[in-house]
Amino acid sequence: MTEGTKMRSQLLTTGEIAKYCQVSQRAVYQWISAGKMKSYKTPGSHSRVNREDFLSFLRSYHMAIPQEFHAQSPEEKWLRVLIVEDDRGIVKVIQNTLASSERFLTKVAYDGFNAGLLFSQFRPDIVTLDLRMPMVDGFEVCAQIRKDPANKDVKILVISDVDDPQEQKRILQMGADDLLVKPISSAELMKRVERLAALY
Repeated sequence: MTEGTKMRSQLLTTGEIAKYCQVSQRAVYQWISAGKMKSYKTPGSHSRVNREDFLSFLRSYHMAIPQEFHAQSPEEKWLRVLIVEDDRGIVKVIQNTLASSERFLTKVAYDGFNAGLLFSQFRPDIVTLDLRMPMVDGFEVCAQIRKDPANKDVKILVISDVDDPQEQKRILQMGADDLLVKPISSAELMKRVERLAALY
């Protein structure tokens, strides 16, 4: 399954959202206009909302999640992983490891600046994060993710050659969920990612 097919299968119309929330379509348009709910425009200028953005909206405003969303189909069990790493060799190891499971979709940011751009577009469930990168380091990327309460459920796995206990403690205090020190093995990497994935 391609990422595009998966995303299209999860897009909701404003009418569907209005029905789920038992409000008028006008109310849904107001939520979108106010920036409370992220949406996309079709070529015909109709608004569509990604399933995960809709669920994030419901959680943010403490609204009930419809029963239909509690039972996931196999494709909805896919998790998006953003790989933030400037070492292409490490990137290949991470991609090949995750490709061994049919559960993960991946995108790669080779520096901290592009990580921020891809994060907002891709809306990852899990981020694997190097600390030492050009432009914007992993500490700043982690801080920016955790600064937004909407990202509280995003899991961050730091993968770095930082072996200083104080720096490791600092990154965990900033909000990383786990830390894996390079060099990494595929078995250990998958073990850590699966453990974070199990939290969903």
